[in-house]
Amino acid sequence: MRMRTRARIGMRVFLGALASGVVAAIVTLWPSPALAAGTQSQYAIRIGGYIKLSIDYYPGDVPSLEKVDENSEGNNYLASGRSVGIRQDLNLFLDSRVKDQYQLYVSLNSHGYWGVQYASDGSYGMPSTAGPLLIDQAYLGYYGDRLKLSAGRLYFSLGPIGLITRNDYSPVEGLVFDTMFRGFYIAGVYSRLSSQYDPGGVVVRGADDFVALRVARRAGDFQVGYNHVLSGLGDESAQSIDFEGAILGRRVRGEVARMRPSSTSIDEHSGEWRPGLLVEGELLSRPAERLTISYGRFARGFTPTFTALYGEQDEKGIGFSQNTEGLRFRYDRVFPGGIHLQAGLSRLRFVDEQYAHDTGSDRITPLAVTWVGLVKGVGENMEVGVGYTQRSNDYMNYGRISASFSMGF
Repeated sequence: MRMRTRARIGMRVFLGALASGVVAAIVTLWPSPALAAGTQSQYAIRIGGYIKLSIDYYPGDVPSLEKVDENSEGNNYLASGRSVGIRQDLNLFLDSRVKDQYQLYVSLNSHGYWGVQYASDGSYGMPSTAGPLLIDQAYLGYYGDRLKLSAGRLYFSLGPIGLITRNDYSPVEGLVFDTMFRGFYIAGVYSRLSSQYDPGGVVVRGADDFVALRVARRAGDFQVGYNHVLSGLGDESAQSIDFEGAILGRRVRGEVARMRPSSTSIDEHSGEWRPGLLVEGELLSRPAERLTISYGRFARGFTPTFTALYGEQDEKGIGFSQNTEGLRFRYDRVFPGGIHLQAGLSRLRFVDEQYAHDTGSDRITPLAVTWVGLVKGVGENMEVGVGYTQRSNDYMNYGRISASFSMGF
């Protein structure tokens, strides 16, 4: 046990030193202001962003975290919409590049809801439009002929799907690289998940790091890759094999994975391997029209630290969660005039119904989802959209009527 602990500490020290060295190397290679000023034709700064207003209304019985009616029998954790909710998103970014080889990127995000600015509004915990603007991403990038490297606060995705190596929901603090070696594509990510500093000091007593590697190779129209999480949250580990290509001109992709949660997990079966599978294929593929079918099956407890599963179940995500199995269809079509139609449905079931009941996920996980939406570009930088989504299971049945307007600048 001591040998394993010392080896793990030694690995973390090595990874920390490696990360520091890579960041130092990027800073060293970064062109000086004098050099940038002397090559104005090769130096560019882009500043921009967008603002978006979204209106949502939820008819039906929506799952609530609190008991709605204390006098009712049973657990009535369902709420019904009484008015519309209005959300406002603001994004600002600065993108600085030199010779298309070096990059400094910073983005700031803020989102809030109308009518929750004061405590007396009775909406505790809901962010207001007053801010603050938070740093979303801030990283340095180096893009050479054979090596691409980014370090700082950023998002990452390894592979076409990313069942065990993707984070769309929250940026990490770390570095991402990719390169080619003898026909093999090699990529990796290092992230510091947590640090335990000496009280009042700068000495790091302990740390938890995320380390993942990807190796892929192309063969004809297909690319096959292997992903391995070497160090996850605690002693979490995971592996997967994915593919992406075309059959008769139609795109297909898939990934089969397994993961083992950390031994410190509250799950009584934390030491067991949990499998996951997702396969997608195009049933119809035309320049302005596409129909896609997906099949997924994910065991209970399939909860990697970074995964594509942590997303919406409508058009924004892949449509599955842990302990579910089923089919998902998605239809996209662009009409003349630039109107984009997005529609789809998913029908799922629980892999382990008893587990879903014991954990309460059977009350909040929709098993039937149907959505349709229209998006239209207005001018060069504006976009309007409307949509409807219906979610249901044995305990709930509600909809979401939405409308949005966004403008980039």
